Amino acid sequence: MLFKELEREKFVDLNQLKTTFGLSNEVNNIISYINQNYNFNLRLLDNDIEIKNYIRNLDKRKQEFIYLFYNQLKEKSIISISDLAKKFRTQNLEHLKLKEDIFPVIKDMVSRNFFKGNIRTKKAFLAKTKYYFYLNYRLEQIIVSDTEINIERIFKEKEKLDDIKNDIYNLTLKLKRIGSQIRDEIDSYLLINEIDYAKERLKFIIRSAIMEADFLNENIENSFNEMLYYINIQSVLNTEIAQWIKAYSVLKNNLIEIDSNLKGRIKEKETLRNLNTLLEKLMERLIVIEEDLGKKLDSFKKVFNETLEKEYIEDKFINVIRQLNQITNDIDKYDKIIYNISQQITLKESGILEKHRRAIDNWIKIKEKYEFEYKFYQEGFQFFKENLKIIVSINERLKNEILEIGKIIEEKIVRNQFQEAFNLIKEESESLLNEKLNEIKNLQSIVKNEIGKNQKLYLLFKHLQNNLENLGTTIIDLIAKQAQSLKDKVLEERDKTDVHDFDEYVSAEVKKLKKELSYLKNKADLTKGLKIEDITKDFDLLHSNFEKSNKLFSKKLINCRKNIEDFNEKSNLTILQWEKFKKFFSNEISILNDEYINEIISKKINAATIEKKTNSLRLVDLKDELKLSCKVLIKRLKDMIDISKISAELDESEKSILIFTDFYYSNKELTNFIENNILKQNRERVGKILGLYDSSIRNLTLRTNMLEIQNRISDLKDFDKIIPRKFNEKVTELRIDQERSEFLTTKNYLESKLDNDRIAVQKIGENLNLFNSIQSFIEQLYNSLKIELKEYYDRFLKETDENDSFEDIQKAFKLKEREFKEKSVQIQEKIENKIKETFNKVNGSDKLAPEIREFFVRQKIIFLEDFNNKIGKINEQIEIIKKESFRERLVDLINNSKIKLSQLMGNLERKVEDNIETREFKRTNVIIQKRAKSIESEIKEIKRTVNTRIKEYTRHSKNFGQISKFIMGDFDRFINEYIGILYEKVKSLERFILKSYIDMTIKAVANEYLTISFLNSELKIKKKNIQDHLLFLISDGELNGKFDPRFSIYFENADILDELDVTELEVIKNTNFKVNMALHHLKNFASQYGSVIAFFASIITMSYYLFLFSGRNPLVLTIPVLITFLILYYFLRKSKDEKIK
Repeated sequence: MLFKELEREKFVDLNQLKTTFGLSNEVNNIISYINQNYNFNLRLLDNDIEIKNYIRNLDKRKQEFIYLFYNQLKEKSIISISDLAKKFRTQNLEHLKLKEDIFPVIKDMVSRNFFKGNIRTKKAFLAKTKYYFYLNYRLEQIIVSDTEINIERIFKEKEKLDDIKNDIYNLTLKLKRIGSQIRDEIDSYLLINEIDYAKERLKFIIRSAIMEADFLNENIENSFNEMLYYINIQSVLNTEIAQWIKAYSVLKNNLIEIDSNLKGRIKEKETLRNLNTLLEKLMERLIVIEEDLGKKLDSFKKVFNETLEKEYIEDKFINVIRQLNQITNDIDKYDKIIYNISQQITLKESGILEKHRRAIDNWIKIKEKYEFEYKFYQEGFQFFKENLKIIVSINERLKNEILEIGKIIEEKIVRNQFQEAFNLIKEESESLLNEKLNEIKNLQSIVKNEIGKNQKLYLLFKHLQNNLENLGTTIIDLIAKQAQSLKDKVLEERDKTDVHDFDEYVSAEVKKLKKELSYLKNKADLTKGLKIEDITKDFDLLHSNFEKSNKLFSKKLINCRKNIEDFNEKSNLTILQWEKFKKFFSNEISILNDEYINEIISKKINAATIEKKTNSLRLVDLKDELKLSCKVLIKRLKDMIDISKISAELDESEKSILIFTDFYYSNKELTNFIENNILKQNRERVGKILGLYDSSIRNLTLRTNMLEIQNRISDLKDFDKIIPRKFNEKVTELRIDQERSEFLTTKNYLESKLDNDRIAVQKIGENLNLFNSIQSFIEQLYNSLKIELKEYYDRFLKETDENDSFEDIQKAFKLKEREFKEKSVQIQEKIENKIKETFNKVNGSDKLAPEIREFFVRQKIIFLEDFNNKIGKINEQIEIIKKESFRERLVDLINNSKIKLSQLMGNLERKVEDNIETREFKRTNVIIQKRAKSIESEIKEIKRTVNTRIKEYTRHSKNFGQISKFIMGDFDRFINEYIGILYEKVKSLERFILKSYIDMTIKAVANEYLTISFLNSELKIKKKNIQDHLLFLISDGELNGKFDPRFSIYFENADILDELDVTELEVIKNTNFKVNMALHHLKNFASQYGSVIAFFASIITMSYYLFLFSGRNPLVLTIPVLITFLILYYFLRKSKDEKIK
């Protein structure tokens, strides 16, 4: 309001400012505040002092007149400049031209804001023009500016100031939030184990935050230092500057603290990650170790089988033992490595401890498993060696004992003790044979039990069995041979031939069958492409030959028993030898038959794996090729696996067998490489993308992490190009046959896994593009609406300065507000339809709905906040304009009412002066009373109008009554003061009339005294008032006479009291003076209106003669009447007040 007044009027009336806003001592504070916060200065001017200085610069003639004129302004609201000039000429005998000398000075004083009013003319009918100055109001003290005020520019600067404040506020909030934002972002990365990225991101964010803070600080400082034309930014924003400096300083310290804190957390997380990685690598290493140990164990079994399948050779067996010891050495080596790794894990975090425990448990299981295998083979080998030593020991002792028996027999023969020698041979031979065979039998029983317990060592223990059987045969042969040689020396000649033939037959058949068995073994070993039916046929033939020999043996045995007495005793060893050989040969045929069939099956399996290029074979196919039943084949395969003949895994339900070939291990190593290297790295990358994506979906931070996810997808695409190269390099390194089904399966598995990951990532990329498109769609709609809102807001502020009608402004604003609300609803419907349409088209995109809707709601809230903010500001502006308009209207109404009342009082005073000048004293007092009552009625009407207007404004503006209370208080004070002044003015005018009348009549009265009753009758003033007025005028020195209350007379000559006759006084009062006054009034009327009477007399005379000349036509009389009316109309128009500009 202050600036608007300064812009419009170039000044502000201090009195009006105080009364409008109820200010008293605060004005100086307001001026000081404005001078401090703005680049211009307001000054409080005292116009009394300014006018004195102004008048001092005028020439002397004008100084006196203007001084007289200004003094009258303090007392009157209407001043007759013509009368004042006339009086001035009378007193100073100097002539001043009003239009040339006085009017320019008065206008200049009005322009200098000493007072406000205008010069008007009053031209009486056919009388001389008079000039009056109508005073609107005096300006005792005013506020002026040393700079021209442009309220529009001030508003723009205030808007800029508000923008700076908002920037400071927002940037301060931003600085306060930077710490929590950095923590939240780094925590989110640490939550999904993005430790390296969190570390790099922390460096970037801290550096970026410092740079941004410095940049913002520089911008804010530039804003602080910006020079505006009107507003002093440094002073206005002093608090904000201090807050910003404090926030900036706090941020610097917080960033250092946050950086240190987060680095510590990252280090802890990194340690945890490293331990996790270490444990994961340990778990992977355990898998590799287990596979390596398994491979070495399988290799050991293979060497074990190959070494002991044909024969037992000490040197080769030592190599087998070394290979077994190598396995346990590897276990010890791995145990030390795992122990060293385990010692590095010192963190007590529960997850780490659990993983560590699982890894150690896994290693213990692996270690126990292979230590058990080692122990199993070691104990078997130990058992083998011990029993092998026993066999050798038995053999050696047997030879020694046979030599001892031979020596004794030789001594008996030398002594010719043949019978004793024969008996000794029989006894000792049988005793020795029984003893040794019992030992062998016991050993065989032990070995058989061990074979039953340990099928895997069958090939090794088979050599023990063979050695024991050979030892038994050897013992029998050796004892039989030795006994026979001794018997030959002592037997009688008659029994010698039959027994010898029998012994020779057994010996020959044993040799022959052994030779055939040896031949068959050599043939089977040397023949390629040997079939099962061939083996079966050969062994059946050999078994048939054996059966024939056995039948012949039985016949010979029966014959010998018939022909030779005590044949069983004599050929006991030979019979035992055959029985032993028979058992051995049958068992050997069965074993060799099984071995060669198993060998054929093994070769067939190996050939099939190469031919069919697969390690997994169907038993149905093998059954057909081997011509074995499935049941037999399964049994044989089980036995072969149990005795480690083949390294395989049999699946009876699927009727398939998986062969552990070198191709199998190579493919397994390739599979491990794919799982632990290629797919693991790919899974880590995809997992990080999925983790970040899912975390973003879950935490509604997809918009924040959008760029990072897109960068990771791009990195994954680059990694996809590396995967084939790594895969091919590993295939080349392992020399894998790329046509094998396992390789193709592995390759397809890799491709399928990669394809699945690609599909998942591609889906994420599509969802990101979808999210961006919907986000852009929402932003575009709301940005366009924001731009439109801002343009309207700027246009509104500009138009409000040009348009003062708040009704028009408010009407246009309501229409525009409704239009914006409708557009906002339409935009919401468009966005809802777009979201629904998009989600219906794209499967799985509904996960984006929460964040998209959150973004939509956030954009809507931002717009609504902006909209409500601007609407609120516009409403406030309209309310301000409304209140200002109401206040201005009310102030204008009150000021106009004040001016009107002042002018009514001034007109009353002027009318009284005019009537007194024409000596119309009685009419003048009547006019005073009527005008006073009229003014009182006008006061009531003004108060009613003002109160009605207040009620009307209060209905439109709730607190307008509160706002206008100071204005109304000032108005009420003015009315009360005015009524008091009116009463005083009526009294002063009555005194003026009384004084003027007394001055005129006192000299005209013969005795020079006037009675109260006479004055009452002539002036129509109450007697009591006349007495009071006379006493006041006499005491004030305005009347020179005296008042005698005894006779109620006023006199100036004291001598009349002695000559006073009451009866005569009454007569004078009632007759002589009336005649005298009538003559006086007639004289005054003639002097005032003589020209008018002469004019009408000439009109009447001219009308009469025209009537006569026209033949007494009455229509002719209308001509002079019309001329009269035209002349009267012209002078009446000229007599109206005119404003002198």
